[in-house]
Amino acid sequence: MTASCSDLAIVGRVFPSNDVALEGRASVQLENSVEEVALPDWYSGYDVKVRIKRVLHGTEQRKTIPASFVYHGYPRDDVDMMIVLSSDDNGGYAIKSLNLARGTRLRVDCPA
Repeated sequence: MTASCSDLAIVGRVFPSNDVALEGRASVQLENSVEEVALPDWYSGYDVKVRIKRVLHGTEQRKTIPASFVYHGYPRDDVDMMIVLSSDDNGGYAIKSLNLARGTRLRVDCPA
């Protein structure tokens, strides 16, 4: 799994927020404007809470952070996941990638 210098990489778990499904829609950043777009049938947008067990890269003091993501299913909440997140402008994050923590290695790409 790869993270950029500005990403937050953690081991933790993803749990539902108050509004789980975002009705198959997501906000997409397109050349300095945000547009609501319909997602294909097998993708859904979610608002979630991420409980941090361990920070691998980046800095975050909170133990629970708000996040959103677009995915073809809801991730498991019964196992630790390695999660790479990018910060948004509202104190939350967008999940860029996630995988089972066991056996997953993190690579951080930072220009020298």
